[in-house]
Amino acid sequence: MALMRGFFKILYHTGQIKDMNFEILPEFVFTHTKRETIQEHRNAIQNNMKISTLVDMDDDHKNKKIRNIDSIHSTRYACTLLTVQFMEGMKGINTDFLDKVIGMVSEFKPSQRDDIRERAINRTWERLIRSNKYAKDNFQNKKLHTPLNDHSLAEAIAIEQYGCPEPSRRDVENIEKILKKTAMQDRNGMLQQLMRTMLHDLGFS
Repeated sequence: MALMRGFFKILYHTGQIKDMNFEILPEFVFTHTKRETIQEHRNAIQNNMKISTLVDMDDDHKNKKIRNIDSIHSTRYACTLLTVQFMEGMKGINTDFLDKVIGMVSEFKPSQRDDIRERAINRTWERLIRSNKYAKDNFQNKKLHTPLNDHSLAEAIAIEQYGCPEPSRRDVENIEKILKKTAMQDRNGMLQQLMRTMLHDLGFS
């Protein structure tokens, strides 16, 4: 929520969405879990409220949990909002840009960056499988071979940076701050595309 609200302010104040009419600016709200978010969205629709909702895709690569629900979107095929920035095309990862962001944390050697990417993807698989034991098969059947979760990426970087088996919460959060800053740059334009779709849901055009 904070990232999308901040990104909207950038687009609005820099005139990048001046083609859209804003008599009243949109409000941004946050709900803690995906299930609660979807239920809150359903309730709002039933009460004839104008709403547009975004959820992380996580393991739901087919968007089953939000299918047939109007004006609700996911980060498909990126697992999370912070890793949308690394998408190349629809299903791949731009490793050059990912390496660049990893290098903003510390001056890792090329072999270390390779280790971080591999560790991040492996830890992402572990997360996905905890949610759905068939996740890896489902993803690979969809030709999704390099899923990337933001927490898994931050953990993988911290493990390499500090040489520890498991990073501290503080170290992970510090790295996630860097991921948020680079996400705001919207390298691949996907964040603005998602924002425009959601604003259109609310009647801004």
